[in-house]
Amino acid sequence: MSFKKIIAIPMAWLLLQASLSHAATAPQPNPSIKAEVQSSGNQYWTNVSIKLTNTGTSDIDFRGSSIEVNLPTAVTDVYGSYAPLSWPTIKVDSIASGSVYKTNIGLSFGTDNWVQTNLPPNKSITLQFGIPSAANNTAIASSVKVYTNTPIPVTNGSITIQSPQSPGTDAGSAASATLSGPLSNPMQVSLAWSSSKTIASLPLGTYTIHTNQAGSYPSGQDVQITLTSTSPNGTALLSYGPAIKNASLTITTPAQPVANAPAPSAYLSNNGSVQVIALAWGTSKQIPVVDKQTYQLWVPDFTYGDNVYSSNIPETKALNFTATASKATQVNLQFQATAIPTINVNLDIKGLPQASSTVTVSLVSANKTYTFNNLANGSHPVTVQAGTYNLSSSLLTLQGKSYAPALSNPYTLAEGTTVSIGYSEVKTAMLMPFKDVTFNMNWSTTPVSSNLQEIADNSKHYSYVLAFITQNAWDTGHCYPAWGGQPTLALKDKYYQKEVQYLQSKNGAVALSFGGENGLSIESKCTQAELVQVYQSAFDIYNLAFIDFDIEGGALGDTAANTNRFKALKDLQTQNSKAKVSLTLPANIDGFPPQALALIQQAKDLGVNISEYNMMTMAWYAQKLTGPISDSVSASAQKGFQQLQAIFPEKSPIEIWSMIRVTPKIGVDYDQSILYPEDALHIGQFVKQKGMAGIGFWSADIDRNQNKTGNCNQGANPDCSGITQAPYDFTKSFLSGLGQ
Repeated sequence: MSFKKIIAIPMAWLLLQASLSHAATAPQPNPSIKAEVQSSGNQYWTNVSIKLTNTGTSDIDFRGSSIEVNLPTAVTDVYGSYAPLSWPTIKVDSIASGSVYKTNIGLSFGTDNWVQTNLPPNKSITLQFGIPSAANNTAIASSVKVYTNTPIPVTNGSITIQSPQSPGTDAGSAASATLSGPLSNPMQVSLAWSSSKTIASLPLGTYTIHTNQAGSYPSGQDVQITLTSTSPNGTALLSYGPAIKNASLTITTPAQPVANAPAPSAYLSNNGSVQVIALAWGTSKQIPVVDKQTYQLWVPDFTYGDNVYSSNIPETKALNFTATASKATQVNLQFQATAIPTINVNLDIKGLPQASSTVTVSLVSANKTYTFNNLANGSHPVTVQAGTYNLSSSLLTLQGKSYAPALSNPYTLAEGTTVSIGYSEVKTAMLMPFKDVTFNMNWSTTPVSSNLQEIADNSKHYSYVLAFITQNAWDTGHCYPAWGGQPTLALKDKYYQKEVQYLQSKNGAVALSFGGENGLSIESKCTQAELVQVYQSAFDIYNLAFIDFDIEGGALGDTAANTNRFKALKDLQTQNSKAKVSLTLPANIDGFPPQALALIQQAKDLGVNISEYNMMTMAWYAQKLTGPISDSVSASAQKGFQQLQAIFPEKSPIEIWSMIRVTPKIGVDYDQSILYPEDALHIGQFVKQKGMAGIGFWSADIDRNQNKTGNCNQGANPDCSGITQAPYDFTKSFLSGLGQ
């Protein structure tokens, strides 16, 4: 017989162990660290310093430490003074919680033996950051909690994949699976039947394990496993469905019904998915299908020449069949031709300058193209197939003047339809340089003014795009449009209004541009309704020819702001049909970049009428031609024309060209390429020849050249061109090329 000895354990020791266990699971702030807060600034911006002092008697290890603090606004960047510690890697997270943002500042250090992470007694480190509001030092200091010796979290895990017995003789010698999730590429895993394999060192996150088909055995259901720091390991069992046997479908086509007729296509539907099968005339084509599966097969009509060709299995009478492995399904196609009826319509030409003037008109549908030559003013009866067409009509040039048609594509034609094609003279393309009105300002006048009138009078040119309206940089919490984002130059205060009125008294046209390379867009801060009011107020204050939106850099990808802008512009144009809009977008010899093209498409899809697409042909770097910069500008415009044709197939070439403006940078560019006055002349000639919207250049102050003849030798400078020139040489050259 045996017995157990009973040991008495003092209650105080048990309580101590419980206390220690609780402390291990609930980290507490280090009581030896004292936090002091100082700040300086105003209600718009405050610089905050948090001084952390070791008040204890021994070193405190800051490796893996974190500082928690409640702040009035979110913080994303923290710097400071960390000596005698080594410089840490800093991670900042701010989460809104009631009226404050709970902010966690994590400090981590390297593992080299020279890295210093211990803070001696009576020594301090300081954290510094800025917030766009006032700061309450006492409230911030009382919320500071410093946690030291934070445990290193688990960052990796493992997944064990198990395979079943081989499902059949044709399944091969091993099972395989695809592992996807937070990996750079999906991982292929192979393992023997009835075995397991563990994939280690996987980043935490959610993974999908897909069983790959083995022979005729399809994959079973995918398995999802989520690895976390508290549950870093998982197991997935591969599974298979019943064996699938192959069957076949054979489609035989007849001989080509007429020379050059396009080959038909068949459509095979199964379980909601549709496969398109390209066929050839006079051949048989075998298509693999699955045993015991039900399918639908049809061949749609096609149009060629003056006939419609219908198959014996159109979509309305699709062939339904169940595939069998023992016998191929045979289908013999037949086609019947039916003549397409024609209709009589009238092309009514108006507005040609002389009775002897004639033009060419083309009607293009999905299946048919008609071209009618030598049409003068008057009604012209023609015979065409009924349908929907895009119409194009040639540009007429006579005695140095150009005449273009007004078209409303597409046209749906029926018997007796009259299509009116009215010609009018094309206005000469306009030169509208960009003028940064916040540059070279006169702050001594009341109100403050720019040098816009001086530039206009000295250059004898009075049409400009004024730049830029952005969000007030000091008040990002409200809708506050201002010139250059300066709070003292609010749009509502009508700065530069008298200067604009002076330009207009000289028959100048003035536009206003929102956005630009720098600053915050108002579209990221204003509501849709507020934007409509801002845009209309710009028209009302300055009597603008149009408003422009310079979208570049990070703003191209700001989906929320861009959508907000276009929806507001749609509302604006609904309320004010005369509100003209321009988009200024980056460009090079490859045309508009993908993000810019996406914005053009989005504006069209949302129903916004964009009058001009202004191509910023500057800052070329590698994306330019080897010759004069004017060649690169012309090539960029030509590519942009092709891109806009793809987006607006309903518009004629004349209309597309009239929507394009180019804006190069004069003199020395940011990539050190140079645009000379001779280039300006050639660009003007190109723009005139193509009938484009016009030219804008950056910028009026550069062409002013500090009111000096010569070379400032300052490279790409906002106040001079960096080449030898007289003031306004570029303005004169552009105008000469435009024939103005």
